[in-house]
Amino acid sequence: MYREPELRLPMMVRAGDNMLVIDGDAKRYDFLPLAPTRFRNEENIIIEFDGPAGGVADTLRQVEGRKYGTGAFARVQPVSPTASELSSYAGDYVSTELNATYRFSVQQGKLTSRVVERGDAGKPLRFEPLLQDEFYDVDNRMIVHFKLDRAGRIQGLDLTNQFGWIKDVAFERAK
Repeated sequence: MYREPELRLPMMVRAGDNMLVIDGDAKRYDFLPLAPTRFRNEENIIIEFDGPAGGVADTLRQVEGRKYGTGAFARVQPVSPTASELSSYAGDYVSTELNATYRFSVQQGKLTSRVVERGDAGKPLRFEPLLQDEFYDVDNRMIVHFKLDRAGRIQGLDLTNQFGWIKDVAFERAK
């Protein structure tokens, strides 16, 4: 897993048959090897991995073609919150800026959310854990970062959509 720091865009990298498969930005990309650490996809985006010789690559860089944000993705180790930790995020979060309320809950071991004003109609957002207190939904191009007070209690969240186009919209946790 790699993450671009400016947009917070996650990229999941896995090995395929003689290629790398990268999921992110709501699309799958197949990259063919050009050199041991350099790969190209059908859109002529070239990526390169940097890291210690013989070790695990700590950076994925876009070196040619369309770039996302800085074009440099740092390797991250996704967190695996327990069911109890996930349930601590459940609740209603209100944005005065968007005049919207998102209701977070845990369903089938996943953090999900719905816009309360729409009731339970529509497909819920499904968030995967990324970093501590940060979750992403690739299909909806959304990231939420939960904000904690000094005592470690969740006070609200910042929502980023379109992976950086709409950034840090504040939501307060409803009492």
